[in-house]
Amino acid sequence: MKENLLDILYRQILFFTENGKSNIDSPNFMVQETHKITGKPRKEVIQLFKELTEIEFIEKDPSAEYAYRLKNMMTVDEIEKKITKA
Repeated sequence: MKENLLDILYRQILFFTENGKSNIDSPNFMVQETHKITGKPRKEVIQLFKELTEIEFIEKDPSAEYAYRLKNMMTVDEIEKKITKA
């Protein structure tokens, strides 16, 4: 169920970015934790993470090698609508 995965990944992103005030310095760890919590394959979690980048919810931090950061704060409902349209 993608909505369940989206909801959990969304909360993980907010947790790892301290509610948008910092970067996700370890996206691989966040993906692994989301995978463990949801029981979904890592590939599915990574794909959703990429989709969140495509809709510009998060973006790669150009000043860091692996970090991501929130680009535009959105609710889960707004994200679902954008992903459905894409």
